[in-house]
Amino acid sequence: MSDPKKSSAWAAFEARQRRERRAAHPPSWGWAKAVGVVVIGVGLGALAVYLFGPAAK
Repeated sequence: MSDPKKSSAWAAFEARQRRERRAAHPPSWGWAKAVGVVVIGVGLGALAVYLFGPAAK
């Protein structure tokens, strides 16, 4: 089996790496903006169909 002292040191190292990476790269909100645009677009489309009826053929 692996040395428990070594594995805990490795876990501490990985935690430090994750912390540093999070600090260097704040979370991206690009996906949330894209989802918001789609939701607003679908909502406006549904409102237009509700107000004016389906598109003429």
